[in-house]
Amino acid sequence: MQIREKIAFFILIPVLLLLFFISLSIGSVDIPTEEILNILQGGTSPKKSWTLIVESRLTEAITAIFAGIGLSISGLLMQNIFQNPLAGPGVLGITSGANLGVALVFLFFGAQSNIGVLTVSAAILGSLAVLLLIILVSLRVKNNVIVLISGLMLSYVCGAGVNIILNYSSKDQIQQFVSWGFGNFSAVHPDEVWSLLSLIIGMTFIIYLFSKNWNALMLGENMASSLGLNVFRTRLVGIIFTGIITGIVTAYCGPIAFIGIAVPHISRMLIKQSNHFVSIPVNILVGSIVCLIGVIFTKYPVPLPLNAVTSLIGAPVIIWILISKKAGWRM
Repeated sequence: MQIREKIAFFILIPVLLLLFFISLSIGSVDIPTEEILNILQGGTSPKKSWTLIVESRLTEAITAIFAGIGLSISGLLMQNIFQNPLAGPGVLGITSGANLGVALVFLFFGAQSNIGVLTVSAAILGSLAVLLLIILVSLRVKNNVIVLISGLMLSYVCGAGVNIILNYSSKDQIQQFVSWGFGNFSAVHPDEVWSLLSLIIGMTFIIYLFSKNWNALMLGENMASSLGLNVFRTRLVGIIFTGIITGIVTAYCGPIAFIGIAVPHISRMLIKQSNHFVSIPVNILVGSIVCLIGVIFTKYPVPLPLNAVTSLIGAPVIIWILISKKAGWRM
């Protein structure tokens, strides 16, 4: 590991821990730092403080971390698989496919107070359907720009489907869907959050084990094939994992903007390389940090929608990448 990478980890890990603690400290009710530390250590504390920290703020912070991990890794894989610096769950229509699946659940099964297995399954199926269509386009057309535009068009098609569904939905269903669409990290039940975090981390670990394959894929399809890599199978594995992860995160947190496309670029700027053995851990840290920043700024200094915060962080990064031509691939 080079000195630049060591410095990146040395900075990112303390920043992540600091932001995690800040996210627990900020809220409508002030809780002394001593009480927060005591709760985290398993000590006794007032019931009100314990409930606010464990069942609300801690759950929200952990949800933000698993969303940051999932979306950043999904974006990294998409940019590699399609060899396109602008690829990401949102841009390629994957998130829109998940939105369509969730909208169908809201229409046929009513507004849900809790995210259920049906909603998650619908989101995963929607995202996978769009991904499979994108991969079919990429197999037929080798132009990255056309693949990107195809993803955008599929996003519009899914958006049109959502609008049609909302047109036939009740007022309560529309309100529920719109509220979900703003994005938030507070919809996960405290009993589910650790399971979801473990699931995302487990899938990310499996993706990490394929790092050698992702590195070979970056050399181009012909070179990767000459090295003995089954390109189609590798892409299919990446697509399946990306679809599942994006579907899970979108179902629970709503369509979170710019994390998937911006975080991989931020990570590359920090370590100046694309070796997946290093870039995957860095993406995990950066994605978690960005989402925790989102948690903080949705509460302080004034409440803001989560997607507004992530857009304010991610959009300038993408604009800078495009202007400075540091995207890393030729369009």
